[in-house]
Amino acid sequence: MTTKKNLQELKEYFNQTHAYDLSREFVDLTDAEKVIWISTMEKDQLADTFSLLNSEDKEDLINLLKEKDIQSLIQELESDELVDTIQELPANIVKRLISNIEPGRRDKINALLKYPEDSAGSIMNVDYIEVREETTLDEIIEKLKTTKLDADNLEEIWVIGPQRVLKGYIPLAEIFRTEFTKAEDMMRPITVKALATDDEESVARLAERYFLSAVPIVDSENRLVGSVQAEELLDILDFGHQEDLDNLQGIVTTEEGRDYLDVPPFKIAMNRVAWLVICLATATITSLIIERYEAVLATNIILVSFIPMLMDSGGNAGSQASTTLIQALAKETVGMKDIFKVIWKEFQIGFFAGFALVIVNLIRLFIFDTVTVPVLLTISVTLMMTIIISKIIGAVLPIIAVRLDVDPTIMAGPLITTIVDTTSLIILFEIARTFLGITM
Repeated sequence: MTTKKNLQELKEYFNQTHAYDLSREFVDLTDAEKVIWISTMEKDQLADTFSLLNSEDKEDLINLLKEKDIQSLIQELESDELVDTIQELPANIVKRLISNIEPGRRDKINALLKYPEDSAGSIMNVDYIEVREETTLDEIIEKLKTTKLDADNLEEIWVIGPQRVLKGYIPLAEIFRTEFTKAEDMMRPITVKALATDDEESVARLAERYFLSAVPIVDSENRLVGSVQAEELLDILDFGHQEDLDNLQGIVTTEEGRDYLDVPPFKIAMNRVAWLVICLATATITSLIIERYEAVLATNIILVSFIPMLMDSGGNAGSQASTTLIQALAKETVGMKDIFKVIWKEFQIGFFAGFALVIVNLIRLFIFDTVTVPVLLTISVTLMMTIIISKIIGAVLPIIAVRLDVDPTIMAGPLITTIVDTTSLIILFEIARTFLGITM
C-alpha cells in the first residue's frame, strides 16, 4: 500500500523530471502503478506525458481513466496534440474522446481534422493569442494575465486586421519594454508564413532556414488560422530525416514513435524485405550480362576478381553523389534548371575521384598482383569511367525524382546501386573487348 510519504516523494519526483523521461518510465509500469501515477500527477504533467506516448500506450492510458479524468486530460491537451491523438487511435477510443470535448472546441478540432494528413493545417495549433491593430498595451497585458495557454504558446502575439487578415506579430519580450501603446505601433512585419495546405516538412524547413520559433499559418486569403511551434517542427524534421535514411537503405518507414526494441521482428522484416526482393530480382540482369559476355571472361578469367571492386566503387560513388544532391534539394539550392550544371560538376568530381582511385589501385596491383599491361589498362579505364558515370547517375536521379514529384530518397540507395552495378559490368566487358581484342 502506497503511503502518504511515498505519494509526496512521487509528486516531488514528477516536479523534478521532464515529461519525456516520465513517458519513458510510464510504459514499463504495471497497470496498478500507472493508476497511482495518473492519480498523483498534476493535470498538466499528465497531459505532457500523454502527448509523448506512442498510440498503443496512449490507448492503454485512456482505458485506465474515468470519464471525468478524460475530460481533464482533453482540456489540458493542445488542439494539435488532441488531433494527433484522434488520428492515431482506434474508433472506440476516439468516440470516447470526442464525446468529452467541449462543444465550442469540437468545431475547431473538426476543422483541423479536415486538413490533409502531413499538411501544415493538420499539425497547426489553434490555441494562441491574437489582437487587433488598435488593441492597447494594457489590453494585451490583461489578456496575458488571464489566458490559460502554456508559455510555449505565448512567445508570439499575432496581430490581425479586418477579416482576420494577418498583419504582424509582437514578441512577448517586447510587451514589457516597448514605449508604444497600440499593437499596430509595436508589431513586427510577417516575413515568413505558410498556407494551411502546405506540406508540413516544407513548413519545418522554413522554420529551420529562418530560425523561427513559430510559423504563422494562413488560408488562401491571408487570414490567420493557426501557428506551428518549433517544438512540433523539430519532430517533423527528425521524422523526415529518419524517413530519408530508411529510404536510402530501402526500408519502409511505418513505425513512427515506436522504439526499435518495441517493434515485432516480423514487422521490421516486412519493412525491409521489399527492396531486398527487388535487388534480388534485378540481380537477374547482372547474371544475364555476365552470360552475354561469357567469351570475354573465358579468355581472361582474371577479370572476374575485379568485378566486386568495380561494382562496390561505383555503388559507393553513386550513393555519395545522391546523398549530397538530396541535401541540396531539401535546402532548395538546386533544382531541375541546374541539371546540366550538376552533371558537369559531378563529371569533374568523378574525374578527380576516379584518378585518385586509379593511382591507388595501380599501386595495389604492383604490390599484390601480377597482371598484364592490357588487363591493367582495362581495369584502370573501367574504374575511371565507372566512377564518373556513377557520380552523374547518383546526382541526376534525385533531381528527376523531384521533377516527377517522387521522394528523391527513394531513387537513391538500392536503386542507384542496382543501376550502377549493371552499368559498371557493361563498361568492363566492352572495354575488355577493345583493349584485349576479344571477339564474341
